[in-house]
Amino acid sequence: MFCKLALRNSRRNWRENGLYFSALLVAVIAFYMILSLEGHDVMRFLRQQESHAVERILEMLPLFFGFTLVILFGLICAAQRYQLERRSHEFGVYLMMGMRRSGLFALLLAENLTASLLALAVGLPAGVLCSELASLLVDRAVGLGLVGHALAFHPRALAWTALSFLGVNLAAAALLSGGTVRRETGALLTGWREEERKKPHPVLWTATLALGLAGLARAYQWGISGRAWSGVPEMGQTLALGMASTFLLFYGLRGPVSLLAQRRREARGLDRFTFRQVQEQVLARSSSLAVCSLLILAAMCFCSAGMGIFSNYRNQEPRVVDFTFWGEGAQDGAEAEAIAAEVADAIAACGLSEDFDTLFAVRTGHFWTGESDADGVPVDAFHREALIAAVEALPETERGRSSVLYTLNYSADLPHIIPVSDYNRLRAAAGEEPLALEGDQLALYLDPEFLSDDESRLLNGVLEQGISVALDTEPFRVVGPIQSLAIVADRAVTISFGLIIPDEVYDRLEHGGGDVYVNAVLSGHATEEESALEALRRVSRTLEETGLQWESYLQMMARAMVYQVPASYLTVYLALILLLAANTLLGVQFLMAQQRCAHRYRTLLRLGAAYGDLCASLRRQANWYFGLPIAVAAVSSFVGVRSLLAGILSSSSQMSMGQILQVAAIVTGVLIVIEWAYLSGVKRAGCRWLRPLAVPRREE
Repeated sequence: MFCKLALRNSRRNWRENGLYFSALLVAVIAFYMILSLEGHDVMRFLRQQESHAVERILEMLPLFFGFTLVILFGLICAAQRYQLERRSHEFGVYLMMGMRRSGLFALLLAENLTASLLALAVGLPAGVLCSELASLLVDRAVGLGLVGHALAFHPRALAWTALSFLGVNLAAAALLSGGTVRRETGALLTGWREEERKKPHPVLWTATLALGLAGLARAYQWGISGRAWSGVPEMGQTLALGMASTFLLFYGLRGPVSLLAQRRREARGLDRFTFRQVQEQVLARSSSLAVCSLLILAAMCFCSAGMGIFSNYRNQEPRVVDFTFWGEGAQDGAEAEAIAAEVADAIAACGLSEDFDTLFAVRTGHFWTGESDADGVPVDAFHREALIAAVEALPETERGRSSVLYTLNYSADLPHIIPVSDYNRLRAAAGEEPLALEGDQLALYLDPEFLSDDESRLLNGVLEQGISVALDTEPFRVVGPIQSLAIVADRAVTISFGLIIPDEVYDRLEHGGGDVYVNAVLSGHATEEESALEALRRVSRTLEETGLQWESYLQMMARAMVYQVPASYLTVYLALILLLAANTLLGVQFLMAQQRCAHRYRTLLRLGAAYGDLCASLRRQANWYFGLPIAVAAVSSFVGVRSLLAGILSSSSQMSMGQILQVAAIVTGVLIVIEWAYLSGVKRAGCRWLRPLAVPRREE
């Protein structure tokens, strides 16, 4: 009998609280996906390339998981409190019929355990499926390919998901059920009684509202200006000010909502009743609304940042060369070609000749006259005063001006020099036209890692003026545009500032201290039957046996992925959990508030109100109750996402900030649509709850 009662109540709770149990299913799926992250194909690949960084990231997963367990505990407590409050009269009847309080406690735990096991039975298989689907999608996005993919099952992740979910659920159930069974039988039968709420004084809410708006404006200013990321104290101040101002704002909103309710004197139908209900809900729940708004804001920021970071993976440095080999320095072009021939022979010896389409040498050196000052420091003989003066003449508000001046004043000392013929081979590999330089012309080179869009635009505009510079005593004219093709596959050399000069000038100015890099490009044959990334991996494994010194574009990809892919996973995971908590809290509190004023709806029905009118009133109340925190969070997200991206993105990734923000805006729009869908579900649940009230009942 006891088991039948527990099973029947569990089935009824699932039907009547579909939104809450759907949230539990999503939580189970999210838990398994994050715990099984280390088994995804992309993470196994990154472990091979950047094992130390990946291990550090995986060590952080328990912290994220523990944080989300705390959030889940609060979510379950809020939702189960609503269920217990709704069934208060039922529990009182059980006690009146002779059930012991220990029996009632055991019944509630059994119901919760049954519901939890059902959630795990459905959620764990769905989690395995979603985890595999996410792994396949990421593999396709980064180019790993699907040939080597195999279905993965993670018993450890499965066990941790089940144990943690059951533990949190039962702990919350025991805490709330214990408080319920200790209540007096009469209190259970009577249920919850409304409390009188005091209306705020106009002066108080006006001052609070003004303080909240002013505080948010200042927090927005600190976030946009970058002050928040200048140090831990500044970040703490910005977050504290933003959260405190949000609480003040929602407390101050009590006043405008009260005025709105008072001015509905000419309202028709249930319009006045609707706004009175909204007024009481805001009065009673202003702090909860502020918490939910902050949770939604955090979810929007994390999800937008995560998807923006992942989308930026495709915006890394363009793939021009696939492998770079290096050896001893070369005095002239003939020696460089000899080194390239030696590399070609080594590649042919290991059977990779057909895998490479192009093989060419690129020389780099330093321009130095050989003179030093009294301290032995080489004398800088690159005279660029006219170029610096042209940049200084620009308005101080010009974006990129300060960073360009820093580069010209400091990074341009003893610049690298590159012969134009070697650089033109890079341009040919990239599918670009060759760069033509006359004997008295040179071009500026900045590595793409150090060149932002603003700096490139600014320098190209300055070079249109026909700037003249000098190498020692030899004058040159600088031609544009700025050149920025990466001259190696990864990091064999990183040139923050360089000069591309004619070959005869390079041979005259370079004094034997340069380097030669042999670049290789994979052939079309090598990538016909497999992706470029798979071809890079296969060729890299073969080259490891040759003894050559080399690097590949694969290493650059891995470094970008080790930052972007796990960061995207974790931020989207946090966003999902926070959004789940905020929506569940809003939905539960709204439905609980409706449950507590059920007698008002019965009174309206006796006075002649139709069921459709009551549903319309409930829907409008839900729009206001959800709309206030969502609107505040959406406005704050425009600043929060921009500030978060500015703080966590690398300098090279920030060059594509405009594209990342576009992706973030799309993601924010998708989240708002999800909020609308959840709100629609809450409205349907509220209308289902109203339907039995519309059925006439006999009063004894």
